[in-house]
Amino acid sequence: MNLVTSAGNQLRAEHLVTVPRTQVASIVDTGTTAQGGVPVARITFADGSFADQRLISKPGPDSWAVASTL
Repeated sequence: MNLVTSAGNQLRAEHLVTVPRTQVASIVDTGTTAQGGVPVARITFADGSFADQRLISKPGPDSWAVASTL
């Protein structure tokens, strides 16, 4: 998987962190889009903190339904 910078350059993916599933409260579509029209997902953690993440590509039609069951 490649991460794409705003300049359009491709960078090698790098593993940064592993979060136990028990610490993830939800993953939802924020309803906003980033450069290129890709959705922005919000990951909310068990402690109430969150991170917004620009997705690499648009998810399939059932992706958000599946994410809501996590």
